Amino acid sequence: MNNRVLVIGVDALDKEVVGSLGLRLGRISGLRSSGVDLPLRSVFPPDSCPAWASVFLGVSPAQHGIINFLNFADATGGYKPGMHVQDSMFQGRTFWDIAAAAGKRCHVLLPLNIAPGWPTNGRMVSRGGDPSRITSHLEEGDRFSTPLDSKALLGIGSGFIARKDLPRAIRGFEDQLEAETTLGCETFARSDWDLGFIYMSGLDGLQHMFWADHDPGHPDHKPDGPYKNVVEEGYEAVDHAVGRLIDAAGEGVTVILLADHGHGPRPWRLFQVNELLRQNGLLTVKKGARKPAIGAATLKKMIFTTVRRFGTTPALMKLSKRFPVWKKLLAPSSSIDWDQTIAYVSDLSTVKSYSYGGVRMHRPGKSEEQIEANIAEVIKVLKGALGEDGQPLFRSVLRREDYYAGPQLDKFPEILVQLPDWCGLGWETGKGLWGEGAIHLVQPGSHRFETPVCYVSNPKVIEERDGPVELMDIAPSVLSLLDVDFDPAMFDGKAFVKSYATSSTD
Repeated sequence: MNNRVLVIGVDALDKEVVGSLGLRLGRISGLRSSGVDLPLRSVFPPDSCPAWASVFLGVSPAQHGIINFLNFADATGGYKPGMHVQDSMFQGRTFWDIAAAAGKRCHVLLPLNIAPGWPTNGRMVSRGGDPSRITSHLEEGDRFSTPLDSKALLGIGSGFIARKDLPRAIRGFEDQLEAETTLGCETFARSDWDLGFIYMSGLDGLQHMFWADHDPGHPDHKPDGPYKNVVEEGYEAVDHAVGRLIDAAGEGVTVILLADHGHGPRPWRLFQVNELLRQNGLLTVKKGARKPAIGAATLKKMIFTTVRRFGTTPALMKLSKRFPVWKKLLAPSSSIDWDQTIAYVSDLSTVKSYSYGGVRMHRPGKSEEQIEANIAEVIKVLKGALGEDGQPLFRSVLRREDYYAGPQLDKFPEILVQLPDWCGLGWETGKGLWGEGAIHLVQPGSHRFETPVCYVSNPKVIEERDGPVELMDIAPSVLSLLDVDFDPAMFDGKAFVKSYATSSTD
């Protein structure tokens, strides 16, 4: 029996948007209706780098350690991302490496986090590195029938796009998706593979830029604006690409269409969690601390109003990472009296607003018993926080142990929280509990935890289970479909499918 598996990864393919477009997405809707629509949760935080790492490795971020929480109390590294991703963190441990070691032929195209990649039992093509480039690992005698469009595959790069340059961003998305699909179709039209994987990245960036134009509930939405249909048309283009890839792979292939996270609005309001902690005696501001002439919220609004007009160049982004003075101006650490502080907000970037994040305990000089008591007190305070409608504000307040276990768990704040999509975690003190966001002016879209797509084309292979599927379940599921023997203890996830040998006897 043919037991080939094709995994199509589309960054930020959101289940609610797919549902709202219905039959406009003929191939994706057909895959959903004829196959199985699995409820899927992203990792916490629902960002692409930790999410795809968990897909590839079958383990949680507390195991692989690719997490981007910042610790403002750490004077040596508090303003730097905690992610240092290298191929050595993946090579030999991914689901395709395990399949290749079992003799399966694997074609792996453009996997996030991985550059320059390594030879596998088939094709590997990666993008990234410094400088950014496309790297191909081909077997002897293998050639691309169509030359790779490296410029298109690399996309439009990082940084924020000025409003005047948004047409260029749309063209960049279209060119990148076409180049990815062309590469995938050429590769998967061949018959010499058991496992195929391709990652398509552009939809995430498109939604980041154009979400306000798409979402009537966003404060910057313009019903008759020139970009009102960009997100919908982007989904239609992805639908066409998915159809081409499935057609190229041919009959008898089990297709898994997968997203790393969903997509929704960037918060435009901020709840000042540090101020809440201060009001409850859990955070102390230095006595006599001089308040800046311009508050962080005002400074951010000034920055992003300027960025909205002019954008950011690659050179400016590199400079800001090398000399992050502006991050220190926006961070709260200089005004906090750490000796008298029990807890404080931990951030994911200092600049962007997120509806998810964490509260970290200030541990020096405290016993584990004291810290546990402090955690319980902070959780009580957070759960008691009310929105302006008088209802509990936080959607979720959990200990990090309620999510994960693993050697990298201490990279997470002790308490992980989620707010409504429109509300972000703020850290200013002394100006009330509510503030205004700014990043939505240039990047109105953000990631969602509960709404990534996971469709499987073959209903016969699905195992019944309670609760949602996790990203860590993908790796053991792919290996089970391929009838590859593996030790379940090597994964945090659990297969949600039967092997072909088992399903074919049902």
